[in-house]
Amino acid sequence: MPWVYLDDHFDEHPKVLAAREIHRDAPWLFVSGLCYTRRANSDGLIIAPQVPRLITHYQPRAASALLETELWEDAGKGSMMFHDYRDWNLDKGDRSASARNAAQIRWARERERKGQA
Repeated sequence: MPWVYLDDHFDEHPKVLAAREIHRDAPWLFVSGLCYTRRANSDGLIIAPQVPRLITHYQPRAASALLETELWEDAGKGSMMFHDYRDWNLDKGDRSASARNAAQIRWARERERKGQA
């Protein structure tokens, strides 16, 4: 099952609080964007057409709030990039290697359980 990394103090982070002061939906836009980038395997890039689709009743000011507080970076032509994404998340190649290793461990355990080791 895919999942995203989210600090359990996310809601208390000064940048998140500042973004929320600018626009109430900014933190939700951030989380939705994080889910999108993981699902799309985009290494933190949100392509321009996807930005307004991330949340219901999207308002550009919410994205601006994330840019102003440096939670997102302008990737050009309306696309956005998570600030320091690769510092906190595995890139595509590392996730693939990790998934392969986990699958090999599961297969080995299953074989061992069935007495086929």
